[in-house]
Amino acid sequence: MIKIRLNGKEQNIDENVSLQGILKNKNIDPAAIITVVNLTAVNVKNLDKTFLKDGDEVELIRIVAGG
Repeated sequence: MIKIRLNGKEQNIDENVSLQGILKNKNIDPAAIITVVNLTAVNVKNLDKTFLKDGDEVELIRIVAGG
């Protein structure tokens, strides 16, 4: 297990879980959010290739359209 900070809250996750796996586990549509790891946006095409390390900070930002 590793410890990350997800949207400001500490969470323990398995070591070999990709960002795609985290989103799937939380029932979040990757197309509806911007994923940021350690202040760097992650392209939706790379979510399944991006694995987190102990101490990483992840922000999931919902995309909202309006006018």
